[in-house]
Amino acid sequence: MNDPAARRPRPTPEKMLARIDSQRAEIRQIFRDLDYWNRMVRRENEPPIDPDPDGGLAECLLVYARTEAQILSKAYGISK
Repeated sequence: MNDPAARRPRPTPEKMLARIDSQRAEIRQIFRDLDYWNRMVRRENEPPIDPDPDGGLAECLLVYARTEAQILSKAYGISK
């Protein structure tokens, strides 16, 4: 059995939820950084930078919310 995934322990619900929180925080930081750039650094003749031009970050947040709800439901019996 040379499959590395087969030897890796399954993450706990707590670790998965912590990872979701961490990734959400990273996305929020991207929005804060670009908001600051657009307000304070950008020159008037430059267009503002859209932090999510293709909607990919918003889609990630939706997936995180669904995944979090599934984890909470299965592991703890909590529904959001």
